[in-house]
Amino acid sequence: MPNERSTIWNALLGLVLLSLIVSGLIWLGHYLISTFAGLNPNIAAAIVAAFATVTVSVLTVVVGKRLEALTLITKEHRERKIPVYEDFIKFWLKYLFSGKAGDTPLSDEEVIRFLSEYTQRMMVWGSDEVIAAWVKFRYSSMNAEQQSESSKILVDLEQLILAMRRDLGHKNQGFKTGDILRMFVNDVGTASG
Repeated sequence: MPNERSTIWNALLGLVLLSLIVSGLIWLGHYLISTFAGLNPNIAAAIVAAFATVTVSVLTVVVGKRLEALTLITKEHRERKIPVYEDFIKFWLKYLFSGKAGDTPLSDEEVIRFLSEYTQRMMVWGSDEVIAAWVKFRYSSMNAEQQSESSKILVDLEQLILAMRRDLGHKNQGFKTGDILRMFVNDVGTASG
């Protein structure tokens, strides 16, 4: 009950303040119109020009600073994301090629440790699209029970890599399913469907 009363009082206070602001703006508008109506047209034009110049200058500086800040934030995010995405690609290439070039294959514990640590980094730095692709890839790779499901895992991996590239500013134009996979999988036609 007390919470409901405070909500009603807050709403009433908001309405009173809003009506005061609107009344003040109406009064100010009326005052400015009556003041300008009695001025010499040359003086009124000079005042309007000066006001417009100051307003445009202030808006230009404010908008410029805002755009500069957004650009800086975007640059900082990109610099933080690049190592996260590079680590992912490096790990999965190592996983795919381990045991083929004389290296020892990665153990299940190493894969699980990577997934655990990487998920934490992905939650912080991944874009919404990359996180969605990561969840889809992670789910398909953790729940694959048959060899025939490896093609779905590879397609999900490719979609994740494409999402990472988009997040870093690449257009990914002209890519078809399997184009990225062909960079590191020889039999993409049979592996990705």
